[in-house]
Amino acid sequence: MGVDIFRVQVLGVFSSVLMFLIIWGLIRRETLKVSHSLIWIFMSLILFIFSIWREAMHFVSRMIGVAYPPAMLFILLIFGLVMVIMQLSIIITKLSIAVKRLNQEMGLLKLDVLRSRQQKLSTSSDIEHPNTEL
Repeated sequence: MGVDIFRVQVLGVFSSVLMFLIIWGLIRRETLKVSHSLIWIFMSLILFIFSIWREAMHFVSRMIGVAYPPAMLFILLIFGLVMVIMQLSIIITKLSIAVKRLNQEMGLLKLDVLRSRQQKLSTSSDIEHPNTEL
């Protein structure tokens, strides 16, 4: 019982096109930013190319030194996922810095509001109870 290579190729093409369409839909609905989707688009493009042109997968796997060409797809997948994790870590770091900065600014604004209220109260109490020591 052998594996039908044509079925595997069709499944690969279908998967890569479906992945691209899902990413495109997320971008159109503005659920996913274009800058965050570039890695996913690149991965779907690589899967599409290797699904259509199997000789390219064999060539690249020989160049890298991978004995079993389909294992190279797993290597590329792992590399792509590591890149996504790195991208998300960068985004989280930028967001945490922004949140820290916003919290500091909010604290300073609260302090300014509190001081202005206290100053307003002290000014209004001076007006209501003028100094009669003349």
